[in-house]
Amino acid sequence: MAAMPSYQDWLTASWRDFCRRWGVMLTVAGVGGASTILGVFLPLLAAGLAAMFGAETWTCFGLGFSAALLLGLWLSTWTQAAVLRAALCEEGAGEILSRSWAMTLAFSWVLSLFLLAVGGGLFLLVLPGLILSVLFVFAPVYQMSGEAEGLRALELSWARVRPRFGEVSLRLCAAGLITAAPGWIPYVGWLIAPFWTPFGIVATARLAHDLRQSAPIENPPRLGTLTAALSLVCLLGLGAMGWGSWRSYRALHDAAVEGRLTASGLDAQTGNALIAVLSGKATQAQTQTALSFVVSKSSEVLHVGVPSFSLPPP
Repeated sequence: MAAMPSYQDWLTASWRDFCRRWGVMLTVAGVGGASTILGVFLPLLAAGLAAMFGAETWTCFGLGFSAALLLGLWLSTWTQAAVLRAALCEEGAGEILSRSWAMTLAFSWVLSLFLLAVGGGLFLLVLPGLILSVLFVFAPVYQMSGEAEGLRALELSWARVRPRFGEVSLRLCAAGLITAAPGWIPYVGWLIAPFWTPFGIVATARLAHDLRQSAPIENPPRLGTLTAALSLVCLLGLGAMGWGSWRSYRALHDAAVEGRLTASGLDAQTGNALIAVLSGKATQAQTQTALSFVVSKSSEVLHVGVPSFSLPPP
């Protein structure tokens, strides 16, 4: 296993890459971002126009939101893939956008595996997820460079990072701090940050290149079972969170409703009578019950809202 370049050499090389690829990366990001905005906006615009011309509103906007969601996810993933490829390859903006479009599906699969595995680790008391995020961080880089796809990209990242876990973690932290630093400048940091952010991507890509040069592993360990187990944990955890949130919402909602009913003195029979009257389907008994309730409440309001006066004795 060869030695890694020093911190100075790594940052110097990253700076040269950044200066050389900065314009292309911003161009690619701009085109991808504009495409994503249009991809989300146009289906909603079409849905609104269709509803204005007499189409069924719920159907129009249901289809419009579905199309906007799918297009937004696809185009935003394409943009991420293109920006990463721009940091990796000496290609023009047009070629990068074209090649990245063809690789978007594979990139989204690697990204999904990465998120599921890390998410499963986070559900296992957080720390495993943080460790896995470092071990798998270069999987998208190896996928977009064309070296590996799918699960093999995660396995390559694991095999190359594991022997140098501490050093890689420190370099990733350093890249993150350097990337975030301009954003801390008062007043103008928010203006500088978008133009400086690509440096973090370039530094990560350069670190992945240095790992490949120092440890060109051809047969990484198989991690299919581990990835599947972590993905299952992540999905079960998300499902449990969703179910728990729904149960909590229903419990709070029911408690609020019961509290209002109790406070207003409205029992189930009277409530059903009021609903029947409002819907025009009340029987004579239900009408009488609802009328009695309204009269009693009106009397309470008048009794509380209008003060009583008495003349003083002569």
